[in-house]
Amino acid sequence: MNIAFIDLANDGHHWFYNYNIMSSMVDGGENKIYYFSSDFSKEQIVDLVKSNIRYITNKKFPKNNRLLIYFYEIYITFKFLVFCIMNSVKRVYFIHGDRYLFALKLLCGIFKIFKIEVIITLHWFPGKKVKIKWLNSILKVCDVLITHTDDVKNRILINNDNKYSCKMKVIRYPIMNNEPLDKSVAIKHFQFLKYNKEAPTILYFGATRYDKGLDILLKASKNLKNIYNIIIAGKAEYFDEEYILQNERLCKNVTFINKLEFIDENDIKYYFSCADIIVLPYRKIFNGESGILTESISFGKISVVPNIIHFPKIIQKYKNGIVYKCEDYLDLAKKLDLCYENINYYRKNANEAMEEYRKIHSLEKFKKRYLEILK
Repeated sequence: MNIAFIDLANDGHHWFYNYNIMSSMVDGGENKIYYFSSDFSKEQIVDLVKSNIRYITNKKFPKNNRLLIYFYEIYITFKFLVFCIMNSVKRVYFIHGDRYLFALKLLCGIFKIFKIEVIITLHWFPGKKVKIKWLNSILKVCDVLITHTDDVKNRILINNDNKYSCKMKVIRYPIMNNEPLDKSVAIKHFQFLKYNKEAPTILYFGATRYDKGLDILLKASKNLKNIYNIIIAGKAEYFDEEYILQNERLCKNVTFINKLEFIDENDIKYYFSCADIIVLPYRKIFNGESGILTESISFGKISVVPNIIHFPKIIQKYKNGIVYKCEDYLDLAKKLDLCYENINYYRKNANEAMEEYRKIHSLEKFKKRYLEILK
């Protein structure tokens, strides 16, 4: 069977996620796999060729101009449709369907006219009413809609009066198969110029997007009673370096270590192994799965999370961290200090949670589940 995958974001966790699904679908050459994406690195091309996956290069989505983004979304989806028709593709897979809701509302029916099966993974529940309407229209036509959490699945079904439950599937987000390292080894790897060996380390990991709430963590940091190292590792986006440095100067009890750039996949295990506490200072608008929380638990780290979506249920189950009131920086500061004061208790629970969680979210189980659905 000819199968085509599309995702123009081709770096970081996107590549890890996409490549593992596609390579598992090759099936000894019985399936011809196409990958519609952008900005392929030399290493990625080697991996794709080795796995017999044909890649098609496109330009990335434009930035900052919403009208231009919607136009390009329609253009690239239509281009993908034509490619699939010309190459007798029988199944298409929108790996990060969140980015293509407008185009899919317009074009999903045309894929079906040409008897092309449409499978979509939705990583987030749409934050706007108009996007929920688009999704409802798409659900009527598409063959399968995959989410990573029961929370997102149930919210979609509620908005459709449970009409399309047979199309809905849940696949747990995978861990990246990184084995935890000894903290001293991880710290030595980075050779930090400034680092307080006597203080616990808090990690904020990922791009500084607005919904990820780095500003909330920075405000909380000004109110911490105990002494900490805080590592901020990820590409500076909404909150830029100047803003971050200005706020860091106002924090008395914190040694900040900034790595404000894209983090190479090979370094992820070092950052998580350095940390004692992983913090998610997310805003209420965040409504999907968190790869950061998945990695935090898989590394046996204490997790501090907001009281939104499914996060409190995870902490309640494993007792591996603390829940704070979302967007309340004073409560976040209070809960971080509470972690510090009870660090051995939470560390013990986090270590116990790690083994079970790694089995549930293993890469092998993730690929097997996709194969069950896609075959």
